[in-house]
Amino acid sequence: MNGTQLCRRVELEIRKAKDTQILARASGDDELVLQSQGRITKLTNKYREILKASGLPSQLQRASVSGYRRVAKSKLQ
Repeated sequence: MNGTQLCRRVELEIRKAKDTQILARASGDDELVLQSQGRITKLTNKYREILKASGLPSQLQRASVSGYRRVAKSKLQ
């Protein structure tokens, strides 16, 4: 798997985690919101590491999801 394919896979996983976070927020499941937000953060950091190592340009806009907004841990606790 080359760097571009790996980036696309991580972008897909970020979108999935954002969708999960949106659904969890709508249903009031604060625990799942925190888990999803943590996963988004980890995946975004991994994405940046891949870009740095491969020299590829960022295409993070591909990971955008309508209705997603980052939730701070402190707001839920």
